[in-house]
Amino acid sequence: SVMSLFWSLAMLLFVTGMCGLMMVEVVINAIATADLDDAQKESVMQMFGSVAKATLSFYMATSGGNDWSAYYDAVCGFSAGAAFIVIFVVAYMQIAMLNILTGMFVEAALKSAEPDHDEQALLQRRARFMQARELERFFRNLPPQAAGKITKADLVKIATDPKLNAAFQVFGFEVRDADLFYEVLRKTCGVDEVDLKFMVDACMGMKGPASSIEMQTVCYRALLLDERLCNLERRIIACLGGKDKEPLPS
Repeated sequence: SVMSLFWSLAMLLFVTGMCGLMMVEVVINAIATADLDDAQKESVMQMFGSVAKATLSFYMATSGGNDWSAYYDAVCGFSAGAAFIVIFVVAYMQIAMLNILTGMFVEAALKSAEPDHDEQALLQRRARFMQARELERFFRNLPPQAAGKITKADLVKIATDPKLNAAFQVFGFEVRDADLFYEVLRKTCGVDEVDLKFMVDACMGMKGPASSIEMQTVCYRALLLDERLCNLERRIIACLGGKDKEPLPS
């Protein structure tokens, strides 16, 4: 974003400016005591004669405008402190700051490239549809099998056969009690043999952890069942002539 770009440039200017200020002070003090000819002094002053020149030199050294070895060779002969500042600025900019700034912009680009809510919903629905088709193909490949039906023998075979059980677990399901699992499906469906499409829909509905609304639904149905049992108990007591008796606690 524009704000990220602004603060990145501000940080870059601050670091190079502070290092440029220290560099000017170190260079001027070193030139005053060092034995340099006029050509060397003029070359050094062109690079680090002021804070603006030093800042520009550091920016050029770290951005490819000029090789940093030229600045290092110009000051290493008369000032170890100035040479250290040059190395420090180059190392800091190349290793630390530029990598951090690059990571910030890459992270922002990746975040902006993420799909929106509608696209995520479409992708999730498409993935669920494809998994349901794969699961249906898995059940159809169970030999032998009635046309479009899943029998208890098929579930027992899945639970006992290691290869089929492993293949079934790939879809995120695990059959530990095939008899109970099939009886639940059969009672829900109301037929002796479970339809293949109903089997696929039931498996996809059981995929993943239970949500809060599902747990609340189970609790609500349990309360309704308890209320019906209490009413039935009162009616039985009334029919038996025990109207004066209190019903058993639930």
